[in-house]
Amino acid sequence: MHWEEGPLHIRMYTKGGCTLCDVVKAGFSSLRDEGGEGFTFESVDITDVGNENIYEKYKYDIPVVTANDSYWFKHRFPKDVDWEGEIRQKVKDGGGGEFESIGTEPDAGRMERKRECKECGD
Repeated sequence: MHWEEGPLHIRMYTKGGCTLCDVVKAGFSSLRDEGGEGFTFESVDITDVGNENIYEKYKYDIPVVTANDSYWFKHRFPKDVDWEGEIRQKVKDGGGGEFESIGTEPDAGRMERKRECKECGD
């Protein structure tokens, strides 16, 4: 799924069978249907050939959502943040800049390497 519209670029990392991804995608679709133009939405399947590095990073935490190539949130829309209002404001301001990250960006591969290193005694 890919919408071309404006300078604000929202990317969602997903894979088949992800019901949380379906909910997030529906939220962006709903915003779009309510006149939330001015942003580009892209859905990236982390299991596609060529996305091995992305898969290693996000495999346990999808969906992961970025805005203008910066981490924004994972799993669900933030409950205590007006994400729709933030998108509308960014579009109004020209689409640039970053959103405030909700939590920390996941990196499953890094965590697994750290665990392996502890187990081997390094």
